Amino acid sequence: MNEVYKKLSIIIPIYQVEQYVRACLESVFRQGLADDEYELILVNDGTQDRSMEMIADLLAAHANVTVINQENQGLSVARNNGLERATGEYILFLDSDDLLVDGSLYPFLMKTYEMKTDMAIANYVEVPDDEIATLYLAPPKETKWRENTGRAFFTEKQITPMVWDKLYKRSFLKHHHLQFIPGICCEDVPFTYNCYFKANRCLVSDIQLYIYRKRSGSITDQYSQRFAHDTSIAIGEIWKLRQQEGISTEEYNRLEHNCFFYFHKLILSTLKHIPKLSNRLRIMDDLAQNAPDLNFTNGKYQKWITVLYRFSPRLLMILWVLRWKYLKQI
Repeated sequence: MNEVYKKLSIIIPIYQVEQYVRACLESVFRQGLADDEYELILVNDGTQDRSMEMIADLLAAHANVTVINQENQGLSVARNNGLERATGEYILFLDSDDLLVDGSLYPFLMKTYEMKTDMAIANYVEVPDDEIATLYLAPPKETKWRENTGRAFFTEKQITPMVWDKLYKRSFLKHHHLQFIPGICCEDVPFTYNCYFKANRCLVSDIQLYIYRKRSGSITDQYSQRFAHDTSIAIGEIWKLRQQEGISTEEYNRLEHNCFFYFHKLILSTLKHIPKLSNRLRIMDDLAQNAPDLNFTNGKYQKWITVLYRFSPRLLMILWVLRWKYLKQI
């Protein structure tokens, strides 16, 4: 195997995306990378539509494509299985309904490869589904780069919890046993947070790499008790990071702040989408089980919420409903 072939592995899980997957792969092939410079790992997660048929000719035309066929096990397992098969020095996780900005990956990868950083972070743009066809983003001309530890970047407000706008050194992931939690749909957040805390060398760029397709019916647009359950697991995993040895006050506060953001979002989404009080209380019980020691201390509002959450989830829900109705009226 040629040495340059190992620069990059792009992992793309595929499930029920026949309308989008071809555009996704075509965007990969417009990155200015030769086929012998990277490998493309497609994980067919038991898709029941024509996704694989839509890209059959593209797969036949490129020798650097590997297809893993598996029963439907979800995004986390699909990514983990792709990662297990990967040989590239760096890993890019790409969702099959999204795209890469033309010509952006080559300079981003080459700089990361040159610097040998544990992870590198780019920019992304969120575009409504019906505007993708007319979107044009010029390839990058000049790019700014910053290097620091992952922890230092984590304390900045603009850090992103998504997995797909980043490159990860495969040996770094392997050394720290970093994988996605199987079976949950909020897998990006605990994975990326762990990466931030373990990356000794991290590179941040202003290059626009990724086009996130905002479409109705996607996983992130759906909310249910299952989604709430997965969110509670993610919150619990983030909260555990506070126990790491040598954590600074700034890092501790940032973790608490971010956990409260997800906690607050969980409560509001539950009130909006889960009508029965009994089901709402089950979600609170689930959160208490997955994150038993939540204790928000940043200001009176957070302290008040914590007390109600710990001692009377029912009263918390009732008061929050009343507050929500009051704010809607004014």
